[in-house]
Amino acid sequence: MKMRLAVQVFSSSTARALEYPRLSGCPEFKDSLPTEMLLSKLDKLFDILNSRSCYGKGYKAAITYTNVSMRLAFLRECKEFLLQLQNSNGQLLVNTKRRTFVIGLCVTIDSVVYLMKQLMAGCGINSVELKYLATYKLSQDQIETLFSFIRRRGGWSNNPTCLQFSFAYRALLSHIGVVATETANVQIAASGDMLADPDDQSEELMFTEQVLSEHSYASYLPALTTYVENLCCYVAGFVVRRLLPRVKCAECRALLVGVPDPDTSNYCFLQLKNNGGLVKLSQAVVTIVHNAEKHLRAYVPADKPVYAISRLGEKVERAVLSDVDCY
Repeated sequence: MKMRLAVQVFSSSTARALEYPRLSGCPEFKDSLPTEMLLSKLDKLFDILNSRSCYGKGYKAAITYTNVSMRLAFLRECKEFLLQLQNSNGQLLVNTKRRTFVIGLCVTIDSVVYLMKQLMAGCGINSVELKYLATYKLSQDQIETLFSFIRRRGGWSNNPTCLQFSFAYRALLSHIGVVATETANVQIAASGDMLADPDDQSEELMFTEQVLSEHSYASYLPALTTYVENLCCYVAGFVVRRLLPRVKCAECRALLVGVPDPDTSNYCFLQLKNNGGLVKLSQAVVTIVHNAEKHLRAYVPADKPVYAISRLGEKVERAVLSDVDCY
């Protein structure tokens, strides 16, 4: 199991995804508030325990003199929260067989608090106090990355000999730019902004909208609920964000983005999860995505397997193009 993918479940994004149907009145999510609180606290805790730079934003910033008191208060609060977690029978998790993650996080919190007091509020190292503490350097990702490099140099051997290890280590020192494979269990520092165009950094997007009109037979397609419409806009925003750096035409890029109408309910979920970096879609993209979802639901009934969607191909594309007119 890849831990870097599993940990993504414990994020504020997942908490917002649970919050939206609860606020929308879905009865299945009426009791999701405790789960949202757990995910939000763990997300902030992971950010604190994986801080890389003092120039980060929010909880991702390294521990400095300006935020050390706030970090200490949150870590203590998070520890008390973890120790009070209960299972469905009302028994504390710390007293059950599933207490491993609670004890592990509490030990990590105590270790970070001790280092903060000693290195930043105490005498420091050789009477020199640290200006900031990047907790990512304390994690085991660095060791796992090094082991991944060594296994890669030795033909992915999990039991290298002393001679193989010495040659692999020498090669790493000579070629320090080597990186771990994409299938490794850890992830190297994240790349830059996906929206940045390397060839044209100064070009600004023009916010224009393309008016789309529906044919009369479009009303016979399955109707979408407000919940599905919001999810389509959120998924389409991710697709547009990955597509923008590859589109070099300024007019084409301007047709993909726009200013959302505050009166429409299609952007509620997008605005709920937006922390300033999500793409705002144009009304043309929203209309096309909604029509594509309607045609998919019409062509693929609920009793058919999921892989049947991949067989549609140009059929859905032609149906969507014939359903809307661009003028």
